[in-house]
Amino acid sequence: MKKVCLLVLFLTCIVYILAPLSTAEAFVIYDGGYNIRSDNNSSNAFGGILLILVGLLGAFFPYGAWWLEIGWKLDNAEPSELALFANRALGIIISIIGVIILFFF
Repeated sequence: MKKVCLLVLFLTCIVYILAPLSTAEAFVIYDGGYNIRSDNNSSNAFGGILLILVGLLGAFFPYGAWWLEIGWKLDNAEPSELALFANRALGIIISIIGVIILFFF
């Protein structure tokens, strides 16, 4: 049950990260002179913090990130060194992107 809850939480975070992108595109398409955009950057701040947290998870706990990605599907499997390195590297890159979003957007 704990694994399912963690998976649902992870997928919810991914959906929330991707949702502002499609919303922003919808505003650009719909704007057409109505000036519906607001100056509130709270969603960018939340998205940046969320990316930083997800990136730190991958950087400091690469085995856990591997398990959330694919390990839960396999029985008695262990990640390769390349998979652990990739999770660490992507975690650092995602954290950097989160910092950029948090402070510059």
